[in-house]
Amino acid sequence: MKKLTKAELMKTAAQAGIPYAPVTRPQDLFEDPHLNAADALAETRLPGGRTGKLPKIPLRLDGQTFGLRNHPPGIGDGTRELLKMAGLDETEISELLNSKIVEG
Repeated sequence: MKKLTKAELMKTAAQAGIPYAPVTRPQDLFEDPHLNAADALAETRLPGGRTGKLPKIPLRLDGQTFGLRNHPPGIGDGTRELLKMAGLDETEISELLNSKIVEG
């Protein structure tokens, strides 16, 4: 049996009335023309100053998409605050940081 190319498979599916969509790798989605045209990706600042894109929540409310609330944190950002909220005291937090169990 002959192995069909992606283009041949899509043409055959279209002729047969079978819904189809190309399967892409996650890294290909950031340059996807449909996602970019539909405003489905949010530009974000990554730790270290580079920029990238993240998928938005695929919902609209009154025609508006949900934007990006926060940029992704760097490693250790907010560690002390999170551990305090978890009930640890300053001594316990310092011990975790000094022993390199957590980053902060």
